[in-house]
Amino acid sequence: MLDGLAENALRVIPPSGPLVLATGGDAASSWLQVRDGGTGLEPEDYAVLFERGVLHDRYRGRRTVGSGGVGLALAHGLVTRMGGTIRAEPAPEGGACFTVALPPDRRHQNPKRTPSWD
Repeated sequence: MLDGLAENALRVIPPSGPLVLATGGDAASSWLQVRDGGTGLEPEDYAVLFERGVLHDRYRGRRTVGSGGVGLALAHGLVTRMGGTIRAEPAPEGGACFTVALPPDRRHQNPKRTPSWD
């Protein structure tokens, strides 16, 4: 997921433009941000951002796009299946900022639970 978000950012940032990877968290969640200084997104892009192929079709021929338009939809599906969230907003660097938040893994906090190696 991180690789896909970073690869998308690298496609649109100019030479020596910024790509920022940041992490953080608290007791409720851990988060990861991928921010770039690229071309950014149009306001209408945010509503369809995680729909398969929409941005690929919208920007093909106008700016560099990925190979199939499944990257953001796949990232959304993976994050959601892990109980997390993914959102996008404008980045302070001028491009896009993607934030992935995941809940903590609480399995290690249950002293009665024994490890399962299946």
